[in-house]
Amino acid sequence: MELSAFINQLLANDQAFVCYRLPEAAEPVCLAGGDFEALVNLLDVQNEEGFVLVPFHASAEMPPLFYRGGQSYHGWQNEYPDVINKETPKGIKSKKNEFLSVGFQEYARQANHLVKKMRSGSLQKVVLSRIIAEPLSSSFEAGQFFENLCQKYPAAFIYLLNDGRGQCWAGASPEMLLAAEKGSASTMSLAGTLPAKKGGTSDFEWQDKEKEEQNLVTKFIREKLITSGISDFIEAPLETRPAGPVVHLLKQFSFKMPGSLSALELAKNLHPTPAVCGLPADLALKEILSTEDHQRGYYAGFLGPVSNSQTAQLFVNLRCMQIVEKNAVIFVGGGLLTESEVEREWQETETKAETLLSVIRKLN
Repeated sequence: MELSAFINQLLANDQAFVCYRLPEAAEPVCLAGGDFEALVNLLDVQNEEGFVLVPFHASAEMPPLFYRGGQSYHGWQNEYPDVINKETPKGIKSKKNEFLSVGFQEYARQANHLVKKMRSGSLQKVVLSRIIAEPLSSSFEAGQFFENLCQKYPAAFIYLLNDGRGQCWAGASPEMLLAAEKGSASTMSLAGTLPAKKGGTSDFEWQDKEKEEQNLVTKFIREKLITSGISDFIEAPLETRPAGPVVHLLKQFSFKMPGSLSALELAKNLHPTPAVCGLPADLALKEILSTEDHQRGYYAGFLGPVSNSQTAQLFVNLRCMQIVEKNAVIFVGGGLLTESEVEREWQETETKAETLLSVIRKLN
């Protein structure tokens, strides 16, 4: 059976599963037959094998989730088992959530409010997000959507998952939070955004705003590594990294993992970075929660497979969406600084949304 058909069957029966494809990997992985467990403390599973899904801001209603058990399948074709109901879903079952697409006028009001706060106080940066609800036609198939994302974005972390309780998420993240294996590890600061151009990554004029945004994230990661007991790290030169319809400024960090530190513990120390929240983190979080009209849920959290305490591939949940009834609820955001221009920030979110919208529209 093809993986896309298996995904559609799993969704038709609202079964818990995770499908993902690591960056530059040839084959996807599908975890099925297990279940998601809500966690009070993420570190309770730091020695276990499974898949973590961590929200932007954990709460009783939006806890960290851990997928365990079942079988692990590899490849686009495999001996995938038949699921109870073999029909392709006419619609994807999902929990009814309140969501509100924000237009430019409301976005500008929110952005101007936050910029004013930064100019008058100690807030240095805040990431403002919004949602775009794209209707899904009756012909939309999530399995084919996953396959098309993998084909279009080979350098991204692609995933599609269903918690079996009404939440279905998918995404194509360009940002690694932490990769750790056999004592070696790496992370990155990814911030600053420009529209992509044809012809590579060499001819971009990065403005002071984007450079400062990137510098704030880089400085934050340096400090978090040091306070986590990692001082001997190597920083790669700053580079321009393509990510579908946009490019970002990227700096990579590589280091040895201390034996006393688990991958999930370090990821928890790093999250949320200023790339998804702001600086200072506590003030930025407070402003985000009081300003945005939607719950971020698992958007701007992190997710990925974990093998043991020191082996994990974790990614920031960006360029993602939640399937709610017959809509793709797409989450997009951007970093605001005191010098931010609202029209330009709005256009950045529009361009980022094309990562998923361009694939959805070909299937609708």
